[in-house]
Amino acid sequence: KKKVTVVLTGEGGDELFAGYPRYRLPRVLALTRSAGVWPVRVLSVITALADGRKGRIIRSCLGKPDDFVIASNARYVLAEEVGRLCEGDTLEARLGLVPQGGNLLTRTLEFDQLTYLHNVLERMDKMTMAAGLEARVPFLDHRIVEFAAKLAASTKMPRLQTKAVLKRAAKGLVPPELIGRRKSGFGV
Repeated sequence: KKKVTVVLTGEGGDELFAGYPRYRLPRVLALTRSAGVWPVRVLSVITALADGRKGRIIRSCLGKPDDFVIASNARYVLAEEVGRLCEGDTLEARLGLVPQGGNLLTRTLEFDQLTYLHNVLERMDKMTMAAGLEARVPFLDHRIVEFAAKLAASTKMPRLQTKAVLKRAAKGLVPPELIGRRKSGFGV
């Protein structure tokens, strides 16, 4: 009986190729800004009907500058709640980490690579090591990271489809029901 000692993980795929559903928010906000005031009002009404954290975060981002949207969209609680929960994790501190220049989605992905991805990798490392496993992260091979950085935001997320590049690459290699299924996160 052989023991598994090394596993491959998908960490980094979401942050490089726009895999989280929350990455739709910057795209939607960019589209509503260019369309005028009515889409913003409609979005405000729709999100007012949505209970919970997601609706509150979307409403807090409406009409705000891009840097605010990027820093707020990456958090799981509202800006005013963060100070009470995480000492030193303030909106001002996060705003200082937001990449400047370029497309809103691209900047959002870069921000998550600088912040959120570190937490994901640390959690994964602790969990696998606790089980006596070594985890490898093929998506974070420098060649894949460099390739992803060269892709346009519209290629990574056409028509609000998350992980479009990876889904196209997996076609014919992975069963369609797996490619098209809803994202299932790993909450702690």
